[in-house]
Amino acid sequence: MGMEKRREFTKLLLESINEAFSFSRVLLHFLEISSSLDINKIMEDPDKLTTGLRSLFEEGAEVIERRIIENLYSKLGINPISHGRQDFSEAIKKAYKRYVEASNIKGQ
Repeated sequence: MGMEKRREFTKLLLESINEAFSFSRVLLHFLEISSSLDINKIMEDPDKLTTGLRSLFEEGAEVIERRIIENLYSKLGINPISHGRQDFSEAIKKAYKRYVEASNIKGQ
């Protein structure tokens, strides 16, 4: 069940990235070939995504990260404002934790 939840969550995260900007497929492909980012394992080390975005967009990466988190939290029914400003990787990890917890409750 753990790997299945991770795959489902990774799919939601990738959808959130795709919705954050129109050239996401190109960007994700570029990050895969220019760094050690594997989009299928993005949940295992979200810091690699942060590093890749910041190397490309510098300070602008923060805006993109915030948009990705807003999209992801919206998909999960989480209010991003109630979580305040937080580190991008931490926000992804918290969202995953909430996702698993909600899935466990639904499965009971």
